[in-house]
Amino acid sequence: AAIEKIKLLNGEQVPFLDQILERYLDKVELNIEIKGDSVLLAEKVRDVLQRYPNSQDRVIVSSFEVNPLLYFWQKQPDIKRACLFGRYVRWPFFSVASVLNFTNAVNASIVHPWTHLIDQNFMDQAASRGWKVFTYSEMNDEKSKNPEKIWSRLVALGVDGHCSNYPGEFRRWLDSH
Repeated sequence: AAIEKIKLLNGEQVPFLDQILERYLDKVELNIEIKGDSVLLAEKVRDVLQRYPNSQDRVIVSSFEVNPLLYFWQKQPDIKRACLFGRYVRWPFFSVASVLNFTNAVNASIVHPWTHLIDQNFMDQAASRGWKVFTYSEMNDEKSKNPEKIWSRLVALGVDGHCSNYPGEFRRWLDSH
């Protein structure tokens, strides 16, 4: 009830996951990021996804944490999993801090690195392991810096996709380039 009262900047109500799936699942591939190390949250996401039989082809579940992704691998292995990683490594996750260890621990074939962490060597390593690379930008990266410079670099590196805070602008830029 409290979330239903929150309005987005455009005046719309904050949508719930089932509303997002109903509206967009047949139009785009959706990335659902599970925040924190909550298996309970992963279970709730899985409960919603099970109401959508074609979700395994259209959904990626991602997290910075091992346990939610491990849960999905064990309970619903047909849902694609992506390992998020950025500039910070949190205690006590040093043992899985390397991308290779993280992806192996949850049997993921998709990685979501922060855009500034990748280079051609990373892309070569990802290709040799069969990983799809969908980068992400922090909101300030694309708004206060030169987003076209970031996007041009990602295209030149050959990333498979990009999670943007400004999808409309990014799409228009891609269409014009």
